Amino acid sequence: MVIGNIVVYFFLIGISLWMIAGILEYFGLFEVFSMRIIGKAALFLAAAGFIMPVSDSISGLGLAINLFNLNTFFSMTLYLLFLTLILGGLILIPLILNRKLHIAYDWISLALPLICIFCIQSFFDGISSPLHIGGYLIIVGLLLSLITSLIALLLSFNTKKVITD
Repeated sequence: MVIGNIVVYFFLIGISLWMIAGILEYFGLFEVFSMRIIGKAALFLAAAGFIMPVSDSISGLGLAINLFNLNTFFSMTLYLLFLTLILGGLILIPLILNRKLHIAYDWISLALPLICIFCIQSFFDGISSPLHIGGYLIIVGLLLSLITSLIALLLSFNTKKVITD
């Protein structure tokens, strides 16, 4: 069941990236900055999923509030996840304004939410509760951000090689 869901996620993300890449290539905008902008917008998508119902009709913030007395570490990890998704998405502003930011900021803003997700997964290891739309948006947003960051990294290697030749 879980492997089937992962295959569907990658299929949907692959199709959406293929469509986005085709549109960007058509307009001549397939660059490192456009991939980075899409990745940062995907972090906002994940943050929006955190506000929607994640599990059992409770949002991620509601889950953090309800579980604060039960497990403080888990609750703080949920708050940290939301905060890092928002702060990672805010890197979108300098990118839109054409400010030069090192690509390491993208990876730091992506690594922190992924670490939070792994901590949350360890808490939910024995609990089987179905995900709602918010949980799926968080997963898709993080995967889309990861894939676009990888594409931006590969494109930056290609542009450096072309410039030095």
